[in-house]
Amino acid sequence: LFLEQFPHLVSKSEVIYNLIDTAAFQQPEESNSTFHLGLLGMIPKLKAPHLAVEILEALHTQDDRFRLFIKGKQAKDYPWMKQKVMENKYYEAFYQNLAESRISSAISFDPFDKEVAAWYGKIGFILSTSEVEGSHQAVAEGMASGAIPIIRNWPGAEDIYPTRYIFESVEQAVALIHQFRQPDRYRQEAKFAQDFDR
Repeated sequence: LFLEQFPHLVSKSEVIYNLIDTAAFQQPEESNSTFHLGLLGMIPKLKAPHLAVEILEALHTQDDRFRLFIKGKQAKDYPWMKQKVMENKYYEAFYQNLAESRISSAISFDPFDKEVAAWYGKIGFILSTSEVEGSHQAVAEGMASGAIPIIRNWPGAEDIYPTRYIFESVEQAVALIHQFRQPDRYRQEAKFAQDFDR
């Protein structure tokens, strides 16, 4: 996308790939992980965690076994957030809406730590709800673990990841999750995701 906008820089550019230790993400998978959505990182607001909550709410109208696990630091953990008025307003509204939501008990906040690979063991679907991303390493790590990515159509997503995982609306994200979580299809997609990552 960058080089399309600045074609005169092609000769001065080189792609440097992000490497992943895929073996490290081969963790035991929890039996009910196909009902577990994961969001790794919710700061800044460009990560759009509210969209992950909207997806969970829509899933809950059909099946209340679904859960959302959000891992990483929260707004209060970043001192610089106090200087960002719009960011603060967004997260104040986010936490308030969450407290009032009928599905608040189905959302867990997991701490920021080094146990990311183990965390993926309970995640069946890794969400990328961001407005923009570079490559979104969390998606690649999730795929290495066998989690199926559900990716918002941020600019460039289709150039990095299979288009079958990209959504344009909450309804489409929900449809993808229901489609992929069928037992035979889930195993097939999990293997496809891992093979794609290698």
